[in-house]
Amino acid sequence: MRCIFAAGVYAGSCICFLFPDYAFVAAYYVRPEFRGRGIGSQLFNLVVNNKVKEGNVGLYAEPSMAPVYEEKLGFNKKASWTAQKVQVTNIDFSKLSGLAYNFLIKDISEISLQQLIEYDSKFAGANRESFIRSWVYERPDAASKVVINSDNEIVGYGSAHLFSIWDSPGFSPIYGDSELVFLALFGALVEHFKEQIQRKNVVDLRIPSVQLKALRAALQGLADIKEVSSACNLSNALDQHSPIWIRYYRSELVITVILSLTATIPLMFTKVVPEHDVNRIFSVSDLNMFI
Repeated sequence: MRCIFAAGVYAGSCICFLFPDYAFVAAYYVRPEFRGRGIGSQLFNLVVNNKVKEGNVGLYAEPSMAPVYEEKLGFNKKASWTAQKVQVTNIDFSKLSGLAYNFLIKDISEISLQQLIEYDSKFAGANRESFIRSWVYERPDAASKVVINSDNEIVGYGSAHLFSIWDSPGFSPIYGDSELVFLALFGALVEHFKEQIQRKNVVDLRIPSVQLKALRAALQGLADIKEVSSACNLSNALDQHSPIWIRYYRSELVITVILSLTATIPLMFTKVVPEHDVNRIFSVSDLNMFI
């Protein structure tokens, strides 16, 4: 990660995560008052150097910046879907907990890391061991569940953690072979964060836009689904020095928050959108790492 400060004030930052088959740009942001000085180009070229550019590079584009990424930086291969922010509210806990399934829901610690990696690679199109280990399997502040069928095979897994600044949970990722598997994972994660959800009445998901219909079908009669159709005014939020920004402005978290507040985000790559099974994705893992 690279950050630039001007007179001790956060001006901008950029990260590039390197995976075996592609690189992914994240937390790429320059505060409005520092734009037009070449800071964005400097940051981008520091992390996406010539060697990285030889391979496939992707990012989730802030919608207003998508034309710049496409026309000037070569991110001209687009996924057939966007990352849509969805809020699940008014969850019927009694109905959700009363559903019966013909498979087992286990804590992630009850299976081996290798089993999880092998399942993930089937639809992610790559071995993501480091991500699985740190984000799902060994992450201390997360609740992670896995679904096992009658043949003792993994058919889905999901992870959730609290957004400390809002005291409400985000479920990311949730992957499953069917809507029923998603429902089982959603129910298990909801139960884990029941107290916070009852208090705030919201669960945040970032779903592929093409999965919205399946999500509505799965949760029909169990919860309300709201598509977030507008973004907050990011410039005003930063300029007004709200506690959120003051607390996090020196870290990448401020950028993660900024992206997570935007309603829908296009996914773009420089060479090819990596192979993946979007029908198994009910919530992407994070806007910093593809799916």
